[in-house]
Amino acid sequence: MHAGEVTVKHNHFQALPRAMATSADVREAVGKLENETCAEFSRTDQRAWVRLVGRRIDIQRWTPDARAAAIPSTHRCVLTPTITPTQAGLLD
Repeated sequence: MHAGEVTVKHNHFQALPRAMATSADVREAVGKLENETCAEFSRTDQRAWVRLVGRRIDIQRWTPDARAAAIPSTHRCVLTPTITPTQAGLLD
């Protein structure tokens, strides 16, 4: 028997995923979360975004980007401001 579903603006209530509830970053920011209810706000391939019910708290969990870097890690660009020899202390 299915009694019904509760939704918030088309998002179903669910238990806060364990990976979010036990995250060190979340615990530091919010404190210990036990038996929290949330509603999924948005989801992409790399991100899950939930809103805690009854609180003004959103939590986002990102997964690492699996794409290869466009520039090989052995080639790095470093931008530095132009310094004259006098500014660098090379000339008196």
